[in-house]
Amino acid sequence: SCPSEIQVENWLDLDRFDDPELKKLAELLPSIIIQDRAEGTIKTYISAYRLWKRWACTHGVCPIPADGTALALYIVSLIQQRRSVSSINSAVYGIDWIHKKNGYGLPSVHSVVKQVTDAARRILAKPKSRKKPLSSTQVKSIVQRLEKGSLADLQVAAMFALGFYGFLRWDDLSRITPEHLEFAPTHLLVHLEKRKNDQFRKGTQVLIARADRAPCPVAVVEKFLGKGRHKPGISIWRRIQSTKYGQVLRSTPMTYSRASELFKKELVKEGLDAKDYGLHSLRSGGATTAAALGIPDRLLQRQGGWRAAKAKNNYITYLH
Repeated sequence: SCPSEIQVENWLDLDRFDDPELKKLAELLPSIIIQDRAEGTIKTYISAYRLWKRWACTHGVCPIPADGTALALYIVSLIQQRRSVSSINSAVYGIDWIHKKNGYGLPSVHSVVKQVTDAARRILAKPKSRKKPLSSTQVKSIVQRLEKGSLADLQVAAMFALGFYGFLRWDDLSRITPEHLEFAPTHLLVHLEKRKNDQFRKGTQVLIARADRAPCPVAVVEKFLGKGRHKPGISIWRRIQSTKYGQVLRSTPMTYSRASELFKKELVKEGLDAKDYGLHSLRSGGATTAAALGIPDRLLQRQGGWRAAKAKNNYITYLH
C-alpha cells in the first residue's frame, strides 16, 4: 500500500483513463512507483520526512513543496542538536524522495540547502574507528576449543566459522535458516535471500570449502545443526535453555546484542581486548586473510557481496 504522505494520483491524473485495462493498471501504479528503494530504506525516508513535517508545521512552514531556505534552517536545527551525519542524510534523502513521489522538484538542489548539507556533514563528521579483524589463527583456536563442547559452545563455534569463512555480517547470519544451508562432500553452500547490496533481491550464494584438517568450518556447522535439531523456517541462532536432559534451543531468536556478548566473551578467553573487536571483525578478518593468500579480487567481491572494489578494500587495506 502507498503511504499517506504520497499522493501519486494528484499529479499523474490517473482518473483521465476510460479504458478498463488502463484503469486497472493505474490503480497499481501508486504501489509500484514507491518500490524503487528497499523496504527498510523507504521506512527510514518516511520517518525522516515526518520529522521534517512536524518541525515545519510547528514553525508555520509548508512541508511540501518545501521552501529551500526553510529546509536549510531545519538542517541547522539538526546541527544544533548534534545529530549524526546519517540523520542529516536521511533527512535530505527522505524529503527529496517524498517530493519526487508527489511530483515536485527536489528541494536539496536549492543552493543554500546544498551548502548547509555539506557543512553539516563536515561539522558532525566523526573520525572512523574501525574494529580490528580477527586472524585465521585466532578463529581456528576459538572454533577448535568450542567444537567439542556443549550445544551453546557449538552455536558460537558455528557463528565464528560462518561469519569468518563466509565474510558474513550479522544481518546475513541472523537470516539463515536450515533450508539456506546446502551441505556437499567438498563444501557448504549458503543461500542468502537478502543481502545489504542486493538491491533487487536476486539472492546470492556463499561457498565455504571443507578443510582437510580440524577445525573444519563446514563440519562445525553440520555438527551444530545435528545436535540442535533445528526446526525449518526459523533462524538457526537461538537462545539456549538448560534442562535436566541437557541443553535445547529455545524458540526465541538470538539478538544482535546477545551474539555480540557471546562473541566478545570468547575473545577475552583468548587473551584479546574485546573492545577492539566487533562481529564485523569476522567479515573483515575473513576478507583480509583471503586477500593475503592471493585470492583474486573478483572472487573476494563475490563472496563478500561487494559491488565495487572500493567497498571491498575498506575491509582489507587498513590492516598489514
